[in-house]
Amino acid sequence: SVGGRIANHLGKNHSVVFTNASVNGSKMHNLIERKVPNEKQDLAVLIISSNEVIRFTKFSDLELDTRKVLERFSQLAKKVILIGPANVGKARFLPLGLRAAYLLRGPRYVKILKEVSSNFSNVIYIDSINPAKELGKYKREYYSSDTLHPNDQGHQYRNKMIKPYL
Repeated sequence: SVGGRIANHLGKNHSVVFTNASVNGSKMHNLIERKVPNEKQDLAVLIISSNEVIRFTKFSDLELDTRKVLERFSQLAKKVILIGPANVGKARFLPLGLRAAYLLRGPRYVKILKEVSSNFSNVIYIDSINPAKELGKYKREYYSSDTLHPNDQGHQYRNKMIKPYL
């Protein structure tokens, strides 16, 4: 997983306590009330927005929920990394009409996440649909057989996206 790779990377030079609090199928609004540690954390990594695209979350709801989540997590952690949605419109198992809708709506979700993130000095937004040029494009061989979720190579790639911010 991306979290495990981050913990391994940081653990080379630091004492690391890693907690994976992910819940499959979560949307941004689920993080508003999710139980979090009482003590200040050094880092929080949120990989949370692909389900927003898949479930057609209203843009206004995503903006409001993201603001609430980042207010909460920016107080909890010294640094927050928010990783944007995958390009779910590329998933081949989905019907063409849905894929087209996801491809059209995905960039709007990215824009909202970027804009809201920019209001918090300790939040870093990582765009996984349009990664930094030096990383190259997210390739088809980075996906599992469902062409939606990352495989081991895909997790390695996402880890490369995060490492500069650790």
